[in-house]
Amino acid sequence: MIRTQRIATTAWLSALLWALLVCNAAWAGVSARVANNPVMQGETVQLLVEVDSATPGEPDFSPLERDFAILRSSSGSQVTSVGGQTTRTRTWSLLLAPKRVGNIVIQPIRVGQAASNPIAVEVRVPDAQAGQAAPAFIEFSADTTRPYVRQQVQLSVKLFVSGQLASGGLSDPAADGAVIEQLGEQQESQAIRGQTRYRVFERSYVLFAEAAGALDITPPSFSGELRSGRSPRALFNFGGLGDTRTVVANGEPITLDIQPPPADAPADNWLPATDVSLSQRLLPADAEPQVGVPLTREITVSIDGQLHTQIAPLTLPTLAGAQVYAEPPDGSTRSAPDGGVRGVQTQRWAVIPQTAGALELPAVELRWWDTRSDNVRTAKLPARTLNVLPATTAAPATIPVTPREQQGAAIAAGSTTPVTPAEAAPNWWPVLAITALSAWLLTVVAWIATRWVGNRPYATLRKHRRQQHKAHKSALQAACRADDPRAARSHLLAWAASRFAAPELTRLADLAPLLRHAGATLELAQDAERAMLALDRAAFGQDSNTDWQQIAAMLPRIDALKSMDTPAQTLNLPPMYPA
Repeated sequence: MIRTQRIATTAWLSALLWALLVCNAAWAGVSARVANNPVMQGETVQLLVEVDSATPGEPDFSPLERDFAILRSSSGSQVTSVGGQTTRTRTWSLLLAPKRVGNIVIQPIRVGQAASNPIAVEVRVPDAQAGQAAPAFIEFSADTTRPYVRQQVQLSVKLFVSGQLASGGLSDPAADGAVIEQLGEQQESQAIRGQTRYRVFERSYVLFAEAAGALDITPPSFSGELRSGRSPRALFNFGGLGDTRTVVANGEPITLDIQPPPADAPADNWLPATDVSLSQRLLPADAEPQVGVPLTREITVSIDGQLHTQIAPLTLPTLAGAQVYAEPPDGSTRSAPDGGVRGVQTQRWAVIPQTAGALELPAVELRWWDTRSDNVRTAKLPARTLNVLPATTAAPATIPVTPREQQGAAIAAGSTTPVTPAEAAPNWWPVLAITALSAWLLTVVAWIATRWVGNRPYATLRKHRRQQHKAHKSALQAACRADDPRAARSHLLAWAASRFAAPELTRLADLAPLLRHAGATLELAQDAERAMLALDRAAFGQDSNTDWQQIAAMLPRIDALKSMDTPAQTLNLPPMYPA
């Protein structure tokens, strides 16, 4: 029995010795150590990895990325000679930022078949009562955690840094399936937390989710250099900054529960906002409406809680007794009084009265969802009636009478008073001839102008459209370069509407008939349709494919197509204002 126990003990000790020999053989070529342990939250860890020349391969640092952010890395080699024996050692130095507090194990770093020893690092939370303070930290918050789809969410980022900041960088929050925009410029202030004074850097953002469900927001992170206050290491340090230490900070992630539109929300136009207002004016303001004289109806939509790129264009019904031509909308995004955004969109319609009398401009209604009271509301502009004056006509011309005609008329009337030569009017025949010739020339000129203008009742719109399409073409190319599909879609529709005289164009799918009518080749039409389909999907967050950017390269070929001054009604497109 005793002999059996001795054999078992001997076997166990042999196995343990073999394992230690294997580990020592693995660690013999690779060693790792940290320069500082434990560390406070917000501080960094310096990891040194040494590999001897007999160990081939490069170290694999990927296991570190689970618990640390690798801020910097450098490598070098060292040759030592002892007793005539030369040893070459390779060294890697990494600056690591812990992603959490507590005990974190630096996993073994493998180099070929060898691996380093694991290292336990303790990351402590600063104790305010003990006078400890984090060198930097981030406060990241959202004003709501259960917003609707496309509802504005305000994000606040506050970075607190103590000490003298030499340099640093703060990232922006990010989320897949959402649009995030920064509001205004970064603000700077000071604050005291506990017994420590901090410099506070504050940024504000707005977020718009594109689909219902859980939305994870990646928090911002900070990495910077703080002056340590010690003298410079180098003798000739012209920067004069002295030694610095690296500090890091990470905000806590936020998860939003995005809600779908409620059942009683408007089905045709989902518009969540905090306030919506409509205003209008007629241009020129002091002019009286007159048959054939164009006037402009301008309507401005102001929405608190929405970007101007998310506002759908208004549509107006057909006007009885007038012709209407829409211009592309103009928009901008401003700061709202409540700290969010205010989208402003202005639309203009050229109205040309055709008949005298009363002309009623119809009322305009916009239904929207009030996110504060959580119900449907309606913004409305009342109808307005204009008194259209008849077209201006010239007074009938008075035809002069010759002395012979006067005398004959007097005899026919039985007058006994003779008409003497002194009382006779001068000879008007030359004047009549010149007047008739001038009228004939004016008629010819008017006929030529009519043939040149065509059947458009509002000829001056052509010059305006050409100016508009040049501006939108430049804006479209800039949006493609900036990788902004929403802006590119808006400018492409506006450019095509002015280029092809199609003010009713509101969908990219309607652009294909215009290209074919303008004489586009089958290859160009198909390429354009594919690019516009990709643009639609990218603009509405359905795809991140960048094939839509090929539209910028197609613009010269599309712009070289034949002129499209013919009204869009001849292109078999749907009417602008269907009855």
